[in-house]
Amino acid sequence: MHNDSMAHFDALVRAGAGCALIREEIALQGAQKNHFAIWGHAKADALLGFISANENAQTPLIMALVSMLKDIWSLDSTINSI
Repeated sequence: MHNDSMAHFDALVRAGAGCALIREEIALQGAQKNHFAIWGHAKADALLGFISANENAQTPLIMALVSMLKDIWSLDSTINSI
């Protein structure tokens, strides 16, 4: 997701006031524009999650996404969605 927080990270890095962990495609675009440099030797483990509004939890799209994530993330199939 690209939002105001990402814009703040970008501005801080470009101003030389910080560093950021951002999605690869955004980092590559910024590096191509010479906005910042990528440290290519870093690897990061990250905890990922999926959230949805309660009112959308039983929609076909969200149910399909949860099903795919259970498979991709090797989650127990007995885990209930939202």
